[in-house]
Amino acid sequence: IHLCLIWNGDILTEYALAGLIVLPFLFGPRRLMAVAALASLGLYLAMQAFPPPGLWPGTAAMARDVAEAYRIYPTGGFLDVLAFRLREIPLIAALHGYIFPRTIGLFLLGAFAWRTGILQNPSRGLLFSIAAACIGLGAALILCHAGGFIAGGRSRALAEPLGTILLALGYGAGIIGIANIEN
Repeated sequence: IHLCLIWNGDILTEYALAGLIVLPFLFGPRRLMAVAALASLGLYLAMQAFPPPGLWPGTAAMARDVAEAYRIYPTGGFLDVLAFRLREIPLIAALHGYIFPRTIGLFLLGAFAWRTGILQNPSRGLLFSIAAACIGLGAALILCHAGGFIAGGRSRALAEPLGTILLALGYGAGIIGIANIEN
């Protein structure tokens, strides 16, 4: 409903679906959660290095979609916009499918960290060290990828996706560290 009636680019759709998939793992053993997290993140990285054929629409289809969006959003009524959003679902679904394993992996990793007790009584120094290391390395990978400092091939394909995972871990550790600062 949110995807079609409010905004089709919202991450809430992906988070809701990932939450439903992750929910059964919350009641299983920690080891299963860790293995599933690593498998999901590994699948995400493998999809970056070896993109599944036919997953992405061609550039012509994307250009037509953008042109139609520019036409419909400013001038169309509610039903026009709704019809456009429904037609656009296959394009949005491809994007979600491409990054969905990363979302599930990060959800599971966070749940694993909670279940291990690391987050109940965290060491702020450890959290800030993890945050600094992950943010620094993640940003470096993304900037090197964007600047063309990484040679082509699989290494280049993995630099940005691995950087986004590291940034997410770093931001999470930093936020938890800040939230646990005693006033």
